[in-house]
Amino acid sequence: MRVTEAKYGRKFNTGNYESEEFALTAVVDEGDEVSEVIAGLKAEVQKAYAGDIPVSEEAPAEEVEEQEETPAEEEAEEETDNGGDQDPEEEEAEEEEEAEESDEEEEEEKKPKKEKKPKKDKKRKPKPQVYQRSNEAHKEIFTTVLTKVAPSWRKDAESKAKAKKVSMKMEGQEFLDDNGEVVPAFSTELSKLMKAKK
Repeated sequence: MRVTEAKYGRKFNTGNYESEEFALTAVVDEGDEVSEVIAGLKAEVQKAYAGDIPVSEEAPAEEVEEQEETPAEEEAEEETDNGGDQDPEEEEAEEEEEAEESDEEEEEEKKPKKEKKPKKDKKRKPKPQVYQRSNEAHKEIFTTVLTKVAPSWRKDAESKAKAKKVSMKMEGQEFLDDNGEVVPAFSTELSKLMKAKK
């Protein structure tokens, strides 16, 4: 069995329950090592995710080989080019039109061309995750942060009730950054709400 095509794809988590997927396919030529082709695809996918590949880069178009025309096709083309029984005045008008077009093209070429500035590779800034009380992982992290900013929140029923109200108030606030760390503003706001009097 000979492998003729290799494909590699990977999904990257961008935070806030969103992801980006990159997939590449390559043709395996005779003599190519399949494992090397896959390793190359993997490296290219990593580059694409890291933003090392310019956004405007396009895959080179496959070259189409020109087929030689048969003598019958050449004759048919000549007949259409000559226009058969075309009127001499029409021919003259067409020639003048072509001359005008070529003059316009020459003028365009003489004009200084504006240099295109390379596009800056804008990396999308990931959005922080928002706090959700229904998320078990968020609850655990919230409890840890709460214990840091208000160590005595478990001492009595009144403090526990206040912590629950604060938790409900903080729902939907920016909570974790793209590295999974608690956003400093969240801790500050939590501390402020816990210290506030009823």
